[in-house]
Amino acid sequence: MKHIVVGLNRERFEPVVLCPERGLRLCQDAISAEHVRWIPFASGFEQWVDTISSAQCDILYHRQIGTDVSNYFLAFAKCAPIQCTGWGTHGTSGIAEVDYYVSSDLIELEGADSRYTERLFLLRDTLPTCQTRIKRPRDATRSEFGLPERGAIYFCPQRIEKMHPAFDRLLQGILATDSDGSIVMLKGRYPSAFERLVRRFRATLGSTLLKRMIFFPNLPANQYYRLFSTANVVLDTPNYSASLTGFDAVSLGVPIVTLPGVRKVERYAYAIYRKLGVMDLVTDTEEHYVAATTQLGRDDAYLRHMRERIEERSSRLFDDVNAIREHERFFEKVHGP
Repeated sequence: MKHIVVGLNRERFEPVVLCPERGLRLCQDAISAEHVRWIPFASGFEQWVDTISSAQCDILYHRQIGTDVSNYFLAFAKCAPIQCTGWGTHGTSGIAEVDYYVSSDLIELEGADSRYTERLFLLRDTLPTCQTRIKRPRDATRSEFGLPERGAIYFCPQRIEKMHPAFDRLLQGILATDSDGSIVMLKGRYPSAFERLVRRFRATLGSTLLKRMIFFPNLPANQYYRLFSTANVVLDTPNYSASLTGFDAVSLGVPIVTLPGVRKVERYAYAIYRKLGVMDLVTDTEEHYVAATTQLGRDDAYLRHMRERIEERSSRLFDDVNAIREHERFFEKVHGP
């Protein structure tokens, strides 16, 4: 949200960032702007409510609701006359005190308002975030990361919490179709969760296919992007789609294959492709997903073609000031004259 916070019209809006004291310096380093007012609050739920209420904001935008106990119950306290949430909350909060949910007409299906307890506000022709293209890292080789020199690299950089068991059928189909390909994943932060995932893969994929799955520990950002750039294809997780990872894929010129569902959380990569105007890698069945993925992995000419198409349209996605203007339209509409 930092570009939206900083980019709001200073004559019409006064942005206030409320955050825990322990995260103040981190947030200030990320959002460097003299006109932004900062209000830190101490630990303890009652102190949170008192401090936020005392700020007397007209609209309180909850960056996330439900990712931990505190930010879930904070929404019930109704610390401002109007409460809303959006990009960081991956679906309805289900909380009556939250008035609006900010989404996009690029993401939502017709009739999506029935899936929200909040009033759904759709931004027009923009995603609910303004992202900057990441700087491409210096070139990396497969050998540097111990990756096979032969065959396609199918990279799934999503958190392992996003890997619904239905994803296993897609992984199995890719490895069975492309006998030279390898799938690369990250182990994540929790060893016990990773161990359970590998046990699941062993049961669903079998030991033979599992040998062509390569797991990396979490890497420093630059090394992560260099590993990312070695991939032929990025695998979107269908039940919990790539959001910021999708922006990374476009930044690095790596095609991402997606299988969108009906809920917002299943449609982020789809929305990115709608913004780009490139729909070739949006699939509608599991069989289509496997076929599109392995075509990219096995057909170098097709891979180059898709890389070029995405690259030539990528400027539509980044530094999209329309995201800022559309948030302004939302804030003015719900606040009134």
